[in-house]
Amino acid sequence: MLHAERRPLSVMVTLCHLPLEGEARGAADIVRRAIFIGCESMRNAWLVYCAEDAKRNKESIAMFRSAMEKQGIRMRLVIYEDLFPYFFENQAEKLYAKPISEEQAGSLPDIVVSEGLVGGFSDLSISEGRERNRPDFAISEGRVEYLPDIVINRTRSYAFAVWLERHVLHVFNTSKVTLLGNDKVKALAFARERGVRTLQVFTSPETIPGWPVVAKTLDGHGGKEVYLVSSLEEAVTLKERYKNLFFQEYSRQGNCDLRVYVVGGEPYCAIKRQSEKDFRSNYSLGGSAEAVSIPDDVAAMTGRLLQGLGEVGYCGIDFIRDEDGWVFNEIEDVVGARTVYACTDLKPIEAFVKYIASMVAR
Repeated sequence: MLHAERRPLSVMVTLCHLPLEGEARGAADIVRRAIFIGCESMRNAWLVYCAEDAKRNKESIAMFRSAMEKQGIRMRLVIYEDLFPYFFENQAEKLYAKPISEEQAGSLPDIVVSEGLVGGFSDLSISEGRERNRPDFAISEGRVEYLPDIVINRTRSYAFAVWLERHVLHVFNTSKVTLLGNDKVKALAFARERGVRTLQVFTSPETIPGWPVVAKTLDGHGGKEVYLVSSLEEAVTLKERYKNLFFQEYSRQGNCDLRVYVVGGEPYCAIKRQSEKDFRSNYSLGGSAEAVSIPDDVAAMTGRLLQGLGEVGYCGIDFIRDEDGWVFNEIEDVVGARTVYACTDLKPIEAFVKYIASMVAR
């Protein structure tokens, strides 16, 4: 078994006896000789995207890289599907797949480096206990792959976030933010528990008292998989199509929403989005956007939500209106910032990376 012990300023990697041959033996010899002395002025970070999202976000990736360089952080772009195929291919998917409660996450088995295995990261195996050391590295195709000091998880995968928090020192965002950002019903329940108003939710078409309502999938983003439903028949048809569908009261107070950007656990700015053609106000769907001051009631609700979320690196919190004012709608874990850059001179990605550097320096 490979073991690694983290130390603040240095990492010494030791290797127990492994029956390896060929490339494996060569990689093992590298590890036997490896003593890495850490440096406070240069940290390593992974920016992790799913493949399709990486293609769509080249500009944001460049902004992250530039901001990291300014803070003395070496950044590597990592594609999730290439790095951790076992989340798709073996029992890890069953163990970590949603739906899963926050409490259950604490009892999930660790994933550690397997004895005598060389190949892709699919060679990482499941350990039934948490008594083993957290791995600092894995052998991938004969190379030693060291886990970084920092990971910015832009995959929306709660399973991956849980794993990262066990094996990496600094993870942004936390698994709690990732969970609530990708399960809208859980997020709405969380908000109500914090004393924050929400629109009414219906999980079954038969419980809807009147029409229209808004139908959404639990983990949809960018206005996708969101429908305005006008009848029971239409609701039943959509529910058969999307098993993770829920229904939400429809607000007639205008096709607009308010996104509060959060950086380093504090409200950073607010963007109001509105559409004249669609009940959805998403900027990516043709809606307009403008920077606004954060209203007092929204600031108060945001504060209550952030107190319950704990450490938040960078996310969006969305509000919509009903007849009594603003109400919480959802959390955007992997938040985009095109509207901020289009409507203001602010630089949220740079501010986020500065926050990361301050956390790492503590």
